Amino acid sequence: MISLKYQKITCHIEKKDEMVLTDYFFTLGCVGTEIIEKNSDNSNYLGEIYTLDENDYPEEGIILIGYFPSDEVMPQIAQFINEQKIVLLDKMESTEIFSENYTDMYHTYFNEIVVNDNLSIVPSWFENQDINKTYIKIEPGLGFGTGRHASTQLAIKGFIKYHQDIDSLLDFGTGSGILAIIAKKYGVKKVYGIDLDQSALKNATNNASLNNVDVKFSCESIETFPHRVKMILANILTDILISNLADIYDHLQTNGILILSGILAEEQETMIKALQKFKLNILDIIEQNKWISITVQKY
Repeated sequence: MISLKYQKITCHIEKKDEMVLTDYFFTLGCVGTEIIEKNSDNSNYLGEIYTLDENDYPEEGIILIGYFPSDEVMPQIAQFINEQKIVLLDKMESTEIFSENYTDMYHTYFNEIVVNDNLSIVPSWFENQDINKTYIKIEPGLGFGTGRHASTQLAIKGFIKYHQDIDSLLDFGTGSGILAIIAKKYGVKKVYGIDLDQSALKNATNNASLNNVDVKFSCESIETFPHRVKMILANILTDILISNLADIYDHLQTNGILILSGILAEEQETMIKALQKFKLNILDIIEQNKWISITVQKY
């Protein structure tokens, strides 16, 4: 059997740049990423792999590794880092690795992600073990997000806590569609997911089909979204959250719930100051692995 060549790109960056660079990796056809971070409590998985080898932990920031089937991505990544003013804490490195099939890596690393006693996120090939448990099936590697990242888990926790009496929901920046699919599984009647990335929407649509749920996905901005909903989930970068906050607010019904995630703990005050410009009551702030989510209610 012929081994396939992959390019392994290693970047030592500040934690605040983790999501934006990981997202860019997937737009270049990345088949998996690895994140090495000190004091991380996450286990290995592909799509967003975390290593627990103490000898590999950086003293500051994180080490982000991407695996690409092409050997031509290094210049594009270097240009993107320069344009986005991402600080490299060490030089970026590129090495070649060989594998017979990258899907074999998915089967090795992407296992069941237990959200709680009643809910797990699993790869598409996973065989359900418990008939009394809800399983969300995800095809990894084709879109951003497998459900392991702390910001995604925070958004899920917030939704589960406040989803009672929610009959309509928007997943803003839906990515692989995990949050929207979970909302539908929990009985929300009208669920929408929007994103500007066509490849992510294709993956989200496929994931919804895997889970036999009807989610209305569309490629559009929050500005042009035509509905007002009872709950909005937004698991994206703080800068994007703030710049779109007025439109998010306008698309939320009175007494509706807004759950913001993708916020670094150090950005909490900045986010709260932005929220104070609107008629919003803060209901909850929770933290996990240096990320936070903020739940507010419109009045």
